Amino acid sequence: VTINLMPIKIQSGFSTIIVIILMVVLAAAVLGGIYYYSEIYHPQQYAKDIIPLFENLKKEIQTLEKRNLKDSQDYQGTIKILEDQQAFFQKKKDELDSLNPPRKMLELHQDFQKTLDLVILASLDAQKVTKFIIKTSQLYDILKPKDQPKNPTVSQYVKFWENRIPQAKIAAEDLFKEEPPGAEQLQFDKLKSTWQETEEGYDIAFVFLKKQDQNILVSSVSEDNLPEADREKIRKI
Repeated sequence: VTINLMPIKIQSGFSTIIVIILMVVLAAAVLGGIYYYSEIYHPQQYAKDIIPLFENLKKEIQTLEKRNLKDSQDYQGTIKILEDQQAFFQKKKDELDSLNPPRKMLELHQDFQKTLDLVILASLDAQKVTKFIIKTSQLYDILKPKDQPKNPTVSQYVKFWENRIPQAKIAAEDLFKEEPPGAEQLQFDKLKSTWQETEEGYDIAFVFLKKQDQNILVSSVSEDNLPEADREKIRKI
């Protein structure tokens, strides 16, 4: 009996061709899907997510610009605006970080992230500078009070200042414990050295005045018995 193997061979070869064709079709479908996602859908989806973020950012900046301060000395109002600004930009940065940019838009995405980081950092720095100015003003108010007695006796002078100087020392310690951003422009080192001289002058003056007649006027107290170096320090008060 002769068995014809040709149909089997043809059928086997045909099945192989079918499998190869299916693999090619499948690969094409996968590649097509990847292309559609990466080149069409993904950019469109990213644009759909990021454009509202941009628009919201622009509107909020316009809103922040319209907020008014009471006057040029409204430092608390300034801090409130800066805190709100920082919180807003941080929220937008978090939203941006949650997005998955397509490869062709990755550089744009990263640039946007860096920009928001810089804005947040600038807001934080501005808050620190404003708080430094507030603390400087508070220290000045302690050292240059409007209610200090005019032409006081030694007793009146000592009594008035012996409560204020400890307050000033606490305020100064808080003020100078950390350099603010832009310390050079704010003359941080000069302010600190000036305070140190003032503090030393007050300490010398109190020790000296407590040894004097408490009923005479401060303006009548003679400094003759003080060393010249101590006199110079007192004069810097």
